[in-house]
This record gives sequence, structure tokens and C-alpha cells, in this order.
Amino acid sequence: MKRVTRYYLQSIGYYCVLFFLTAFILASIVLSITLASSTAIIKLSAGEFVNLYLLQVPQLIYYIFPVSFVAGVIIGLGKMALELEIIVFFSLKASRQFFLKPLFVLTVCISLISFVSGFFLFPLSKSASKNLVELKKSTAELNVATNEFGQKFGNWLVFVSGTTPQGDYQDVVLYKKEKDGEYLVRAASGKVLLENSTFDFTASKGQAYSINLEHHNEKVGVVEFDAMNLSK
Repeated sequence: MKRVTRYYLQSIGYYCVLFFLTAFILASIVLSITLASSTAIIKLSAGEFVNLYLLQVPQLIYYIFPVSFVAGVIIGLGKMALELEIIVFFSLKASRQFFLKPLFVLTVCISLISFVSGFFLFPLSKSASKNLVELKKSTAELNVATNEFGQKFGNWLVFVSGTTPQGDYQDVVLYKKEKDGEYLVRAASGKVLLENSTFDFTASKGQAYSINLEHHNEKVGVVEFDAMNLSK
């Protein structure tokens, strides 16, 4: 009977693990994309990004573990019923307790893991994740590489040709297109400031160009400035 019990648990466990790994991998991919998008404005090292991802694992376990267990049990029992294995178990004098007792023990274990993850690890990891992001924001280190196109600061496209030892950007170009026109800012230097939990980009010594489209007539404006603040 021990072999029958082992086979029964292996059949159920196989589908539970298979469903969990599939859901966990898919959720991890979605989570990684979400983290990359939400932290695109700040500069994170590979180790910090992995640490931020690991802090979200309790959240994944809290949601995926119970669903994987229920789905695995349903699929496993359905497969055994379809292949008439349950009838074979009953022919071997297996009672209803034979099916229910292992599931009850597994349900208690899954419930305890979900409880610990949801009410202890989840809040702690969420708080640690938020503190890590706020700590990186407090350094005000913008995630902009030199001599690369297509980088964004809010609604602005940003291009910088170099940086100074102090962390300021040199030869800055910013471009934004809106419904009423297009805007271009050229500056000799620029730097990032953090004010009221938002990033501001301060451009110094340059020109701002605006092309306003009104009734199909283009109006070009040019303004020279010593300092200009651009919000994210």
C-alpha cells in the first residue's frame, strides 16, 4: 500500500510542481519587465536589480502557491480518473481517507506557507523594496548613458555627449513632441535634482526652440537661458 500511496502523491505532485514552475516563470518575466519599466529613470546595477526582484518573490509565492496546488490536484485526479487508475485504487481496498488524508496534510502545509508569505514576508519585502527604490532616487542618479539615442526623461528624449567627474552631463539635447508643437532644448551642461520626490533636470547655458503649429502655420520661437528646469 505504501507504493500505491507514493504513486498517488507523485502523480499529484508532478502536476503541482509543473503548474507552479510554469506560472512562476511567466510571472517572473512579467515582474522583470514591470520592474525594468518602473525603475527605468534610476540607475540600478545588476545586483541591485536582482535584489529588487528577490524582494518580490514572497508576493509571487503568496499568489501562485495555492493556485498551483489546486490546479495540480484537479489535473492529477482528472488524469487518474480518465485512465481508470482511481478504480484500480479502490480495487486495492483504498478508502476515501486514502485520497483525502494526503491532500489535507498538503493543504495545511500550503496554507501555512501562504499565511507566512502573505502576512509576514510580503509586507516586509514590500517595505524593503520601496526603501531601496527611494534610496536610489535620493542619489538622483539618472539612468542616461552617453552617446546613445532613444533615451527618455519623462516625455523628453535625451541625448548627452559626456559627463563630468561631478556627475553632470555635457552637451545636452532634449526633444519633445506634443499636439501643439515641437520643443528642442540645447544646453552646454545639465544635472539631475530630486525635489519633492520627483526628478528635475536642470539645463544650463543653452537655447530653447519651440515650433508651434497653429492653423497649419509654423511659428518658431528661440529663447536663450542660463538655467532651465525640466520636470519628469
